Amino acid sequence: MRELIVSRRAFLILASILISAALAFSHAVLKYDVATETKFKGTIEDLKLPEKANNKEIAHFTIKSGADTFDLYLCPKFFMDDMGVIFAKGDEIAFSPGSRGSERN
Repeated sequence: MRELIVSRRAFLILASILISAALAFSHAVLKYDVATETKFKGTIEDLKLPEKANNKEIAHFTIKSGADTFDLYLCPKFFMDDMGVIFAKGDEIAFSPGSRGSERN
């Protein structure tokens, strides 16, 4: 009987900790704000695609946009192949690195 009481207390303590943690994290969630989205156009300066044997590695570009240079990490090479996407050095592309998130009210 004593084991049952201890188990029940341990369960309630653990459950309250998990619920508290979930509530704390839910308040810290950032939401995507389209108004703070940035967009760039640039030319692919350097293209680093993994070799066929390392198909799950991420594709990496260096993009030149005016005087700025950006490193862009895309997706695994196999995903680009599945989607039929092909990039080459010198290609001009437009990209959006995302939004500067804001805290949810």
